[in-house]
Amino acid sequence: MPKVAAYSFGKPPDDMEAWREQCRRQMKRDTLSRMKYGWFYAYKPILDDAPYRIFNSTAEYRAWCNENLPAYLGLNEES
Repeated sequence: MPKVAAYSFGKPPDDMEAWREQCRRQMKRDTLSRMKYGWFYAYKPILDDAPYRIFNSTAEYRAWCNENLPAYLGLNEES
């Protein structure tokens, strides 16, 4: 049987109960508050620098991604 990795999303195992308690508190918030505090904006270089881009085909879009975007964004074939 293969080993399965257990992920705690940055929380050490001894802090798991505190993390669960925080989750319980957050779930008591109303939906609008959870939506307000649940997302954050992260600047994406090159993608956020123009209001829009138009491509004639998916192949043209993929070629543009490969040539222009950093690999850590995950939108090019090298990633």
